[in-house]
Amino acid sequence: MEQRYQTFLVRSWQPTDRQGVADLARGVLGEFNMVFDPDGTDWDAVQVEKAYWETGGEFLVVENGGKIVGSGGYHPCDRASTPSDRGAELRKMFLAPQVRGQGLGGYLLKTLEQSAINKGFTEMWLETATRMEVAIKMYEHQGYHQPDNCGVHVQRCDRVYVKSLHR
Repeated sequence: MEQRYQTFLVRSWQPTDRQGVADLARGVLGEFNMVFDPDGTDWDAVQVEKAYWETGGEFLVVENGGKIVGSGGYHPCDRASTPSDRGAELRKMFLAPQVRGQGLGGYLLKTLEQSAINKGFTEMWLETATRMEVAIKMYEHQGYHQPDNCGVHVQRCDRVYVKSLHR
């Protein structure tokens, strides 16, 4: 997958992107006083093949001037609102500070949602932290809501959101 949004190239992750994605995740998490943990919570940022490709998910990167400035992916998850729903979990949705506020986050999110729909998923789930206020506003603007009685799996997160995906 490869497409353009303004001056940005949005494309499928490649093994040569491993360090760039790790650096992006480390930097963005650091902005919010969170620690990048490649051997724990953030293992999927460095083991994309295992976490996303081998599970039927997708992982995209955003390039600007040959540098990775954004990422995001999804993989199947065990959450579903009803027995007939098939859930995917949005993960590693990061944008470098200098590219925020240009609609890129919404574009990347919609691109991932469409990919998930094409693969048969009916819901997109995500976990985030209250301190990531701008991201939360974007998710809510894009139709995500907090379900009742649903806890987080990732310790640094304190919010769960879900969106029904429509064809």
